[in-house]
Formats: sequence, C-alpha cells, structure tokens
Amino acid sequence: MKMMLTPLTARNGQKNQKSLLVFAIGSVLASAATPVLSMTFTEALTGGKVSLDVRYRYEFVDQDNPLDQAHASTVRTRLGYRTGDFKGFEVFAEAEDVSAVGNENYNSTINGITDHSVVADPTETEVNQIYVRYKGFSDTSLTYGRQRFALDNHRFIGTVGWRQNEQTFDAFVGTNESLPDTKITAGYLYNANRVFSDASPNGNFPMQSPIFNAQYHGLAAGTLTTYGYLFDFTN
Repeated sequence: MKMMLTPLTARNGQKNQKSLLVFAIGSVLASAATPVLSMTFTEALTGGKVSLDVRYRYEFVDQDNPLDQAHASTVRTRLGYRTGDFKGFEVFAEAEDVSAVGNENYNSTINGITDHSVVADPTETEVNQIYVRYKGFSDTSLTYGRQRFALDNHRFIGTVGWRQNEQTFDAFVGTNESLPDTKITAGYLYNANRVFSDASPNGNFPMQSPIFNAQYHGLAAGTLTTYGYLFDFTN
C-alpha cells in the first residue's frame, strides 16, 4: 500500500512537521498490515528447508543363555525436505538409513545372525516419513500420510525412539489448539511401521484404530488428559 505525501510549506512551522510524521507512521503501519502474497506452487517446491540428523548408537547385550554377546555399533542418518507453504499446504518427505560400523555382531532379526543376542536395529534404508499437511484453518493442522506420531508418555502410541529405526504411523491426524490451554488431537491410524523395518515380515502392523486425545495445561498441578484409543487389529 502506497501513500503520497505532498510537500509542506515552512509557513506552518512545527505543525507541518508533526503532520508529516503522522502521515509517515500511517504509511508504515498500512504497509505492515498488507498481507504477504502466498508462494506460487513452484516457489513452495523449491523454497523449502532441508533437514539432516545423524545419530551413532552402541548397544551391548550379555544374556545368561547359550547365545553369543551382541555388539551393535550403528549410525542412523535421516535426510528430509519440507516444502514451503502453498495455500496452507506443505509436504514433508524423509529418508532414513541405518548402517553398521564394523561387523554386525548381533541379531537384528533380519540379518540371519541367530547365534547372537537380539538388538533390533536392522541395517536398512527406507522412507521414514512422507505426508501432506494443511494449516489453513486457525490453530488447526491436518496431516495425512506416514508420520512421526506420539501421545502422552508414549505408552500406547509412540515412536520407540531409543531404536535406530523409529516407529511411525500411516494415519490421518488433526490437532486443534483454539481453546485456552487446550490441545485436542483426533485421527485414524491404519498402519504402524515398526522398528524391524519394511524388510521384515513383522515390519508393518495393519490396524483400524480411531483415536482421540484432549489435554488441558491450565492447572498448576499438571496436565489433565482424557483419551480414547480404539485399537482394532488382528495379530
């Protein structure tokens, strides 16, 4: 928004200087209030952000059984890309690779080394997350696809984050925080991508599970939570 200012004569003295200042401030405020145009589709695709996460992990297992000790030395690398905003939509994709440092002296459950104890960190490369998210509504986000998802203390729904290949979910999830000190989460989970990787017959866990979780953070003593997780699966 532009505002034209006409020259002020010196005859009005201090009054003219004050008027000029008022007009200048008004012009700045009007410009700040003008909404920024949304990115084009091409700008959203090319103007996103890259993420990189690398984690080394070592686990030693010595069990009182005939199995050999397990020495699992692994590195997990995650590479992701989040697009810019396009009319409230964004897309995120993340690849994950787990590689052994040295020999695989452990049973990853899929490497065939069954004479060692189990450390469920299989060395595989796969898609960890890929989803589309819509944030065009006030205080609300809607996410569809493979996603990192956890509620409360991870007791029923979590990522099993101490393993290198974390658990993710294929799901549709919505969150809303329009009420004071309140977050409401609702969704539908239709598959769990487990820590054993997609290469394992135990890697995918189909389900049909509506979920609901409401948290209130306005209490000094802690958080009040009500939830219902209607897990439905055959296993």
